[in-house]
Amino acid sequence: SGGTALSVPTDVTDAAAVRRLVQRSLDRWGGVDVLVNNAGVALFDPILSSTEEQWKRMFDVNVLGAVKTNAIAMGLERMKSAEQLAEEIGDKRALVEILRITAELQARSDTNASQQYFQHAIQLADEIGDPGLRAEVRATAGDVYIILGDMKKAEVYYREANQLWPPEADPNRKVVSLAQFAKALGNAGNQQTALAAIQAAEKII
Repeated sequence: SGGTALSVPTDVTDAAAVRRLVQRSLDRWGGVDVLVNNAGVALFDPILSSTEEQWKRMFDVNVLGAVKTNAIAMGLERMKSAEQLAEEIGDKRALVEILRITAELQARSDTNASQQYFQHAIQLADEIGDPGLRAEVRATAGDVYIILGDMKKAEVYYREANQLWPPEADPNRKVVSLAQFAKALGNAGNQQTALAAIQAAEKII
């Protein structure tokens, strides 16, 4: 008795809704101590009279819903703790790395959150002003969007990264960035610029 509760109706199949749920918990209580995945649906119809959509719905809620909720809750909880630590010690570079890594981890479970983390990391890296750091964050975003199949976003991030790499940057990283940029351009049908990116990579090699 005497406790308080926060009710947040949530569709666990919707990553954005789950993220709102976890964020509300973090804002209200400061953390997530225990997570109970109790959302679930059951299918009682005989197999021959049930539909594929019914089975997909059950799998999306009972299995993927739990996976999604765990991933988002753990990601945001770790992000909050690490972000607080980085801010306490005043290390902006560490915070950029935390944001960059969290964006990578969140990419498959919540692309909108991942995009926000990348934008935050890019903004902070730009404030610091180190060209190598600015390029690395953008190249990482390009890497993630290549994996997700979003060639348009990958192209934008790689283009910015390749304009920012300083002379002392790791040549292997620059070559990979240029090669991935060429891949994104090629998939978008921009063969001429893709060839130019490959030639630029060959010069580094």
